[in-house]
Amino acid sequence: MSKDLIIIGKITKSHGLSGEFRVFSMSEDLFFYDQKPVYLLKNSSPESLYKRNPFMVDYMKGDSARPIMHLEGINSIEAVKEITRFYLAVERASAHKLKEDEYYFADLIGMQVRLDNGTDFGTVGEVFENSCQEMLSIISKGREYLVPFVKEWVLKADTENKLIIIDHRFFSDEKD
Repeated sequence: MSKDLIIIGKITKSHGLSGEFRVFSMSEDLFFYDQKPVYLLKNSSPESLYKRNPFMVDYMKGDSARPIMHLEGINSIEAVKEITRFYLAVERASAHKLKEDEYYFADLIGMQVRLDNGTDFGTVGEVFENSCQEMLSIISKGREYLVPFVKEWVLKADTENKLIIIDHRFFSDEKD
């Protein structure tokens, strides 16, 4: 696929009977995308595009913790059921501009992880938000490790070189 897509959220469930749905936001400001085109992905891979053309965000309501969205052409609970658990994505060129030390989740996935003592550790498999902060799911030697994406533990995220440096103390008993 030629489009460079950034995932901004995931459809979680229908809201009402007229095609509205709840969104798990993966964007700092999901309401930025009101009245803008979004693509639907069947999974987190850009190759899983649901339809070739984007859907226009008709309107949004609710708040940033529990946003509700309606897309043009999705007008029934049955239509929402078909796209439930799909990802919402936008073209990178129209995505919300990042501030310093902000990253798109899509750019972090697949990055190599190295500890600050020089040990190659693994690869970022997934990035998600819990109730407190973003989390990195790091795959190392067949195991998954969850690391909070905070400056205390993630010392550097270099998207240009696809490398994340993590404080080695996170994985040891040396924590202060």
